[in-house]
Amino acid sequence: MNTNLRKTSIRILTFAAMFAMLASLMPMNWQQASAATRPSNPRAGGATVTWDCVWFGHYPQSANKKGGFNNDRIKWRVLSVNGDEALLLADKVLDGGAAEKGIMYNENEDFQNVTWETATIRSWLNGYGSSANREGKDYSANNFVNKAFSSAEKAAIYESVVQNPNNPKYKTKGGNATKDKIFLLSIGEATNPAYGFPKKTGNSKERKAKNTAYVAQKDSGEIAYDWWWLRSPGETSATAVCVDLLGYVHPYGASTPSTLGIRPAIRLNLNSTTWQNAGTVSVKKAGPKKVALKKAESKKKGTLKLTWKRNAQATGYQAMVSTDKKFKKNKKTALIKKNKTVTKTFKKLKKGKTYYAKVRAYKQYGKTKLYGSYSKVKKAKVK
Repeated sequence: MNTNLRKTSIRILTFAAMFAMLASLMPMNWQQASAATRPSNPRAGGATVTWDCVWFGHYPQSANKKGGFNNDRIKWRVLSVNGDEALLLADKVLDGGAAEKGIMYNENEDFQNVTWETATIRSWLNGYGSSANREGKDYSANNFVNKAFSSAEKAAIYESVVQNPNNPKYKTKGGNATKDKIFLLSIGEATNPAYGFPKKTGNSKERKAKNTAYVAQKDSGEIAYDWWWLRSPGETSATAVCVDLLGYVHPYGASTPSTLGIRPAIRLNLNSTTWQNAGTVSVKKAGPKKVALKKAESKKKGTLKLTWKRNAQATGYQAMVSTDKKFKKNKKTALIKKNKTVTKTFKKLKKGKTYYAKVRAYKQYGKTKLYGSYSKVKKAKVK
């Protein structure tokens, strides 16, 4: 090897070593965030919904076994991605609780008419002063945003326009639009399929929210899941919409002096280097409720007619009969594809035999059928 080639090789190796050393000195979150794959919108595959997640900020969450709580990283579900902006919802209930230690939607013992704009919960989340809420409470020193985020992290949160539509059922006024970094979801956002939520307000695993240990201790450590506030007004301006333990959205709401769980939402600048990938969260959608089998009767020779109560949420039903309780012998099944069909007659059964019958509902998600529990078993002797 000639002298010039040897010198060039040495320079290349030297620069490579220097670059590796500089990279190792950079903050870990910069290295991970800059190389991270951008999160995607929620995905519904069959009966499962999957959200990408990110780590961003810190808050007291897990118990430290010394009577206190660890300041853990906050995990957020990505509800939508629009360019460099991601709408995030806290994966768990971060504060609140149903006891006197909790945080009210509006900090007043009386039932006061408020909107998201004037409620104390907005001021507490964002660290606003006394002029920002109806009660004149100053949250500039004691608030969520300063407790959860560093200066660099706060700079990575967009201050966005928050629209406040009227309650869709009761037409209660939602009030003026606001500009906030931290907010709660609206009833429309919590029922938006694009965000991974079912459109209907009924029970939903997708909306169920676990408590952290920090929140659970406010409920004497007894509650694994919690109710959580939405920002929309309820039946009156003295109530606000909320989501219950089973993921049911209550349009009439809870009184504003109530203390429910708080599940904040933010809009994050993905160009920031302050966030990290946190994997995914997947939730299997809930199956239909158990069907009530009303009758199993044999009116004609070799037949058995089943009649059950309609399940309005189901796509269809599966009925089954057999000559033994474990449904192993002489078993017959039938798939009923219409929701309003609530009878099925099985033919060519063994005459004089006692048959056992049961039925269950199913919900169709794409090509996937998600079944509910079977009804109680009824028996009848075939003519």
